[in-house]
Amino acid sequence: MVPKTHAYDALNDFFKAHENIVVEIEILPSALVSDDTLLLQDGINIGITKKVLAQAYLKARTVFFLQDGSSPSEALAFEATRIMLLFDSEHLTAANFRKRRLVSVQNEATGASANSLVAAAQQELQFLNSILTSPLHRQSKSPTLWHHRYWLFSNILLNGTPSSSFNVLNVSAIKAEFDAVFKAGEQHPKNYYAWQYARRLIDILVSALRKPKDQSSQVQIDIQAIINASSMRVKDWCLRHPSDTSGWSFLLFMLRYVDALPTRTDIVSNVLDLTIAFRWQHESLWVFVRTVLSNSAILVDGQDLFVERLYKYENQRDSYTAPASAALRWIETNKTADP
Repeated sequence: MVPKTHAYDALNDFFKAHENIVVEIEILPSALVSDDTLLLQDGINIGITKKVLAQAYLKARTVFFLQDGSSPSEALAFEATRIMLLFDSEHLTAANFRKRRLVSVQNEATGASANSLVAAAQQELQFLNSILTSPLHRQSKSPTLWHHRYWLFSNILLNGTPSSSFNVLNVSAIKAEFDAVFKAGEQHPKNYYAWQYARRLIDILVSALRKPKDQSSQVQIDIQAIINASSMRVKDWCLRHPSDTSGWSFLLFMLRYVDALPTRTDIVSNVLDLTIAFRWQHESLWVFVRTVLSNSAILVDGQDLFVERLYKYENQRDSYTAPASAALRWIETNKTADP
C-alpha cells in the first residue's frame, strides 16, 4: 500500500506548482498503474488512482483537523482542503474553511495590498476550474463546489475590496464563466448544478442592468450586449448536445433576458432549421421547440411563421415527423403571451 504521506506530498506538490493555472485531473483504473506509482503526469495533466487519492485524502484530513484554528499553520490546512475536496466534493467543512480564509484576505486587503486579494481570488478560481472541468464525473456536478464558485464570484470577485472592486462584468470574464459551465456540462451530461450556476450568473447581470444608472450608459449597454452574445453561445452548445435537457432549459430561461428581437428570432430559427434538417428526435429539444413556439412574448409577431414551418415539416408524414405532430398539438393547447 502507498504510504499516506507520500501520496499526499506528491499531490500537494503538484497543486502548489500549478496553483495559478487550470490543470486536468483524471481518476485512472488501478490496472493501468503499477503499485509503486503515485501519479502519472503529462505537463499540466495528471492521472491518479482512487486508491492513491484515498491515501492522500486520509493524510489531508489529518493535516486539516490538526491545523484548523491554529493561525501559524493555517496555510497547511488550506493546502489540505484541495485534496479533501478533490476526493470528497461535498466536504462542507473544507469548502467553508476556504471561504473564511478568502474573507480574511478580503478584510485585510486595502489600498496597495488589494493585490493580495486579486491573487487569492484568481487562484481559487483556477482551483475550481481544475476540479469542475476535469473528467471527474461526480465532482463536475457537485452542488457544494458550484455554490462555492457562486459565492466566490458574487462576494469576492464582484465586490472586491472596500476601496476597489474587480471588473468582472465584462466580456472576457463572463465568457470564462460560461466556458466552465459548457465544459462541466460535457463532463457530466444534464448537469443541473452547472446550469443553475449559469442562471445565477445571469441574475447578477440582470441586477446590474436594473441598478440606478450611476455609471455611464455605455456600461449598461455593454452588460446587455454580454447577455445577448452569451445566448448565442449557449444556443451553439445546445445544438452540439441536442439531448441535454438542462442546456435547453437554460436557453429557454435566457431568452427572456435577450432584449434584441432579431437575436431571439435568429436563435429559434437556427434551432428549428437544424432540427428539421437532421430530423432530430430528442425529447428535450422538442420540449424547447414547442415551448418557445407557443410563447408569443418571445417571438412577438414571428410566432405564426415558425409554426407554419413546423406544419410544413409535419406534412411529410413519416416516422421522423411524429415529434413535430405532438409539438403542434401541444402548441395549439398551450399558446400564451406570457414568458
